[in-house]
Amino acid sequence: MTSPPHDRDMADVIDLTDHTPAPGDRDLLGGKALHLAELHAAELPVPRAVTVPADHPEPDAAAAQAHATLDAARYAVRSSSPAEDGGATSGAGRYESLLRIAPDALGRAIATVRDAEGDGPIPVIVMPFVELAAGGVAFSTDPLHGGPDRVIHAVIGHHAAVTDGLDPGVAHRVGPDGGVTVDGDRVLTDGQAERIASLTDQCAALLGTGVDVEFGVRDGGGDVVVLQARPLTSFPVWAAPPGVWVHDGAYSSSPVPPLLAPRLHALRTRVFGEGLAEAGALMTRLEHRCIGGHAYSQMSFAGAPEDARGGPPPAIVMGILARVHPELRRRARAAHAFLRDDAVTRHERELVAYDWEEAAAELADLASPSRLAADAAASLTRIVALLDELFELHYRWVLRVSTQRVGAAGRALERSGMSRTRSQRIVSGPLRAGTDTGRQARLMRDLARTMATDPAAVDAVRTVGAGPDVDTRAAEVLAHLADRPGELGRAVTQLLQAARVQSMGIDVDARTLGERPAALVEVLVGLLDGGDDPQESEADRQGAADRLLADAPAWTHDGIRAAWEQHHQRDRQGMALCAAIGAMRMAALHVGESLVSSGQLETSEQALCLTTEELVAAVVPAGGTPTIPEAVAEAARERDATLRRLTRLTPPAVIGATTPPEGGPPDLRFAPRALRVVNERIAWTVEAMFGGRTPPADRTPEGHVHHGVPASVGVVEGTARIVADHRDVVVLEDGEILVCPYTRPVWTAVLQRCGGVVTTHGGPLSHAAIVARELGIPAVCGVGDALTAIHDGDRLRVDGEAGTVTVLDG
Repeated sequence: MTSPPHDRDMADVIDLTDHTPAPGDRDLLGGKALHLAELHAAELPVPRAVTVPADHPEPDAAAAQAHATLDAARYAVRSSSPAEDGGATSGAGRYESLLRIAPDALGRAIATVRDAEGDGPIPVIVMPFVELAAGGVAFSTDPLHGGPDRVIHAVIGHHAAVTDGLDPGVAHRVGPDGGVTVDGDRVLTDGQAERIASLTDQCAALLGTGVDVEFGVRDGGGDVVVLQARPLTSFPVWAAPPGVWVHDGAYSSSPVPPLLAPRLHALRTRVFGEGLAEAGALMTRLEHRCIGGHAYSQMSFAGAPEDARGGPPPAIVMGILARVHPELRRRARAAHAFLRDDAVTRHERELVAYDWEEAAAELADLASPSRLAADAAASLTRIVALLDELFELHYRWVLRVSTQRVGAAGRALERSGMSRTRSQRIVSGPLRAGTDTGRQARLMRDLARTMATDPAAVDAVRTVGAGPDVDTRAAEVLAHLADRPGELGRAVTQLLQAARVQSMGIDVDARTLGERPAALVEVLVGLLDGGDDPQESEADRQGAADRLLADAPAWTHDGIRAAWEQHHQRDRQGMALCAAIGAMRMAALHVGESLVSSGQLETSEQALCLTTEELVAAVVPAGGTPTIPEAVAEAARERDATLRRLTRLTPPAVIGATTPPEGGPPDLRFAPRALRVVNERIAWTVEAMFGGRTPPADRTPEGHVHHGVPASVGVVEGTARIVADHRDVVVLEDGEILVCPYTRPVWTAVLQRCGGVVTTHGGPLSHAAIVARELGIPAVCGVGDALTAIHDGDRLRVDGEAGTVTVLDG
């Protein structure tokens, strides 16, 4: 064994095979050699190598020592700077490596590599050049997206073709179950790929992080050797549990911080699981996880094998299984009890009685600056309790009430002989502009009516305009109006208090309306331009409802009205949920400001990268100065940095497989009646809410035609306005066509200036579809490639009846 670093002779090279890594070795050996020494110590298959320290006085003498130790015909001479292969940066491509060096040229090669950087000599690795049949780079996680697959890029011949960027190699993916898939012509056998994946996992465990590993497959026997391992700096490691995880694009357009999402995913998983069991759904589990900052879900079904990948069995087989399979029989009994006891009505009475507006008003009060300054601990604790309560009630309503009411109405219309498209249109409801969708919406409309009688106030909001300082001007105008005496001042003050916590997105990283006063002004201007007349709106709604019901058999009318009520409930609940998200954001930012003042965080937004438990602990005991342990502060800073890296990456559609699970809902025509009824309702609602698969784009003489789900009839041409991120605030010019992943209740009034709507997710019962119909503007939902194929400023034609979006040439 070599001597410890402080006792060594500067004229010695260091045999990594016979060296025990010690603290401080990075400066002596450099990053690359340090990792090789660690791999040697762990008995991984690494070629024997020596390191020439940076302070070795004679390259030729070092070459002689290396050749005497290794005795090879050819050598690889590689850099090993202390700055290389660290956890934060790899230094890849910055330093020199020379291959196939003859012994008599070894001294010159060592000198070249040692002094190549120009900032002083660095340690150098000398190892025998290994003749390879194949080689490449293996990643312990997908370097583009993350996920559990080990991704191996392999080429025939030497691995340097991959590392030097000359050949990307053929991707061999090894899943958590050991299965190997190949994207092209195979280079490695399954056995070799599995061996490389195993070695990559061992390197990751040894270095304590995700890694990329340079490997080779020796000529002749095919043995695998590890040539280098370094921390994976291009993508953080997000461990996905076993199984197939599908990206929930309808809930996740950008990565979100950990303050809220993991908590809500766990809550949704639990509540949905309980509801599925109570209703007798064939789906036994709908698990939600936050992976790489994005929402993913995994489903399992009664009677299906754990590794099932195909579609459901034929109807006759399902009918037999439902009567003999123990879990399916339990589900059938549960469905029978659910229908027999009219559980939908029982849950509906409890959930409808809840005062969502009162909860939203309390959240606005709890998150006010005065309450947070007086007792942040009490306010935050109550905000978290209310948030949990609201989301649990909402998740219960979704599965136990809304899905059943909407699905029952749709299936009834289809049994009467109506088409799927027409039944979806009727169930989606009549015009409902101006209906009671929450306290904030009423405050906004009331303020617009009051303001309409005050020409000076109308002129003030119209002069806000646009530009980089639009929010500053809007805030000044609204503050001035709030100071006005009488009804106008009171109305503005009430609106500002409610808007302060009204999130514009689906998570705490999205700003609230109160943080973006220009959006409030835009809504007010839209309402003023629209000339809101409540009596006319009521007449329009009633007339539209009568026309829809006239097309449906009388025996379906009560069920249709019950389905319509679910749309109102969704908006009312949605506004309260947005208030809960916004209140959590305001409280976190308040705590974050204190943590910045004490030097524990760099920005107040880093408080969003605490967990809920960490944030609550920061303000306990009550009355004290918020504080967090240094380890928690460091974790929050690292999470913030990770989140910023993640925003530049596109999440994979599927983790744990190359394609999503196949098949749609099973054919239950021969199953017990209760099981069939409950599950057909669920399947009908899911399709109407989220849509189905659509064909790829077509090329026509006018331009590219993209297909989606018809959502609101009419044809319009206009300029595309892309809003790809849920954190972006929607402020549209008149007639622009909004292109986005989805819409939210808080956007409703803003969309009044919109010429049309295109979404990547959703179906005829999605929020975007219903709002578009209420506003009388064309909409197409479920256009999966809209955000990648359409760009800001493109000229579009949206045909809401045909379900097409044409990007017009020229």
